Amino acid sequence: MLLAFATRSFGARTWGLYAAGVGVAWIGLRLSLWGDDRALPWWVGRRAEGAGVTGLWAIAKRVLGRSFGAAAVLAFAAPFAAEHWHAPEATPLFLSLACALPLMAMTELALFATIGLKRLGLQVAVREIVVPLSFLPLSLILFHALGSAHSIEALAAAHVLSVGLGCTVAVVGCRKVFRAHQLDLRLERGAVPDAFRRYAVPIGFGELLATVLKRSDTLLLAFVAGPAVVGVYEIAKQFANTLHSIRVGFDPIVVAVVAGRDRAQAPSTRAIRAGFSHATTLVLLFVAPVALFFVVFAEWLLPLFGADFGAGVDAVRAMSACAVVASAGSLAGPVLVALGQAWSTVRASCWALGVQAVLLVWWTPVFGVLGAALASGVGSLVQVGILVALATRHLGGRPYDREVARAMSAVGLAVAWLLGLSAVNQRFHNMSLWTHALVFAFGLLPLVWAAWPYRPRFARASVNAVT
Repeated sequence: MLLAFATRSFGARTWGLYAAGVGVAWIGLRLSLWGDDRALPWWVGRRAEGAGVTGLWAIAKRVLGRSFGAAAVLAFAAPFAAEHWHAPEATPLFLSLACALPLMAMTELALFATIGLKRLGLQVAVREIVVPLSFLPLSLILFHALGSAHSIEALAAAHVLSVGLGCTVAVVGCRKVFRAHQLDLRLERGAVPDAFRRYAVPIGFGELLATVLKRSDTLLLAFVAGPAVVGVYEIAKQFANTLHSIRVGFDPIVVAVVAGRDRAQAPSTRAIRAGFSHATTLVLLFVAPVALFFVVFAEWLLPLFGADFGAGVDAVRAMSACAVVASAGSLAGPVLVALGQAWSTVRASCWALGVQAVLLVWWTPVFGVLGAALASGVGSLVQVGILVALATRHLGGRPYDREVARAMSAVGLAVAWLLGLSAVNQRFHNMSLWTHALVFAFGLLPLVWAAWPYRPRFARASVNAVT
C-alpha cells in the first residue's frame, strides 16, 4: 500500500529514474562485496565451533575500500546519466546513491555474519521491516515537504536515511548476536585469510553475474526507452521479486542438507536428492498460489499504482509464469555451491546473461515493457536449466524424487486451467472482479490437493515464523 501511495505521488518517470539509479548502485555493491558477504556464513559458522572468529576486520576494511571506489565511479557517472536522460535531477540522485553505497556494503556484511551463527531474525528485521518501512514513509513526507518540483531529491534523501538506519540496526544487532554467542568482534590487524579469499572469489563472480542478469533489463530499458517506461517496468518487476524472495528463503534448507550437520561425514546422494526435492516441492507450493494471484488479478492491481502503470499487466503475467517454472529448479544453485562447484554456477550465469542480453536488444525496442519481461524470464529459465543439468551430472542422476511429481502435476493443472480461461477471455472481454476471483479459486484447487499432505509442516513453520 505504501508503494502504491509513493508511485501515485512521484509518477512513473521519477520512479523509473530512481529505479535505474538503484540498478547501477546494486552492480557497484556486488563489485564492492565480491562474494565476501556470501562467504561469511561459512567462515563464521566454521570458526564459531572452536576458536574465535578471525579476519573480520580485514574483510570489512577490504569491502569498505572497494565500496568507496565504486561510490566514486557512481558519482563521476552522475553528469553523464543526467545528460543522456535529459534529466538534470539525476545528478543529486546518483550522488546520494554513491553516499549510501558504503552503508549498504556494511549492512550486507553484518547481516550475513549473523546468518553464520544461525540467527536469521536480524536479516528479516532489516530487509523486510526497517529499510522498506522507513524509506517509503520518509519519501512521502519529504515529497510533501519539498514539493513535487523536488521529488527526486525527496527520494534520494529518503534512500540515504533509510539505508543509514538499516546499517545502524544491522551493525548493532550483529554485535549483540556475537556477544550472545560469547564471540568478540575484535579489530585485529592482519590480512584477509587465504581460505576465506579462495571460498569468496567464485561466489563473487556468480553474484556479480546474477546481479547484472537481474538488473540488465532495467538498465537497457532505461537506455532505450527512458525513465518513464522503466517506472512502469519496475513496478511490474516488484511482483516477480516477491516470488523470488519466497524462493530465496528456502536456500538454507538445501545448503544444510548438502553440508550436513556432521562435517566429518558427507551426506549421501540419496539424502541430497531427498532434501533438494523436499525444498523444491515447498517452493512450488508457496510460489504457485502467489503467482496465480498475480496473473489473475494483474489488471486490477497495476492501476492501483497510478494511471500510467496499467501498461505493465502483460509484463507481470509473463514474469510470474517464468518465476513459477524457474522455481522448479532454481535451488540447484545452492546445491552446487554447497558441493564445492561454485564455478559451475558462474558458467550458468554467463550463458544466461548472454541469452538475456541478445533477447533484450532484440525484443525491448519492439515490445517495450513486455519484451524486457520476456527476455528476463527466458534468461532465468536458461540459467535454471543449466543449473539442473549440472546438478544432475554431479549427483550422478536426476536431482528429483517422486515427491516433486505431485507439486509439478498440480502446477501443470493450474496452468492448463488458466490457459483455457485466457482463450475464453479473448472472446468475453471485461470480466468482472468476482469472475476473476472465481477463476482464482478454481485454480487453487489442484494446489490445495498437492499441499494437503504438508499441513502439519506448514503449521510448524507458521509457529516458528511467529516465534
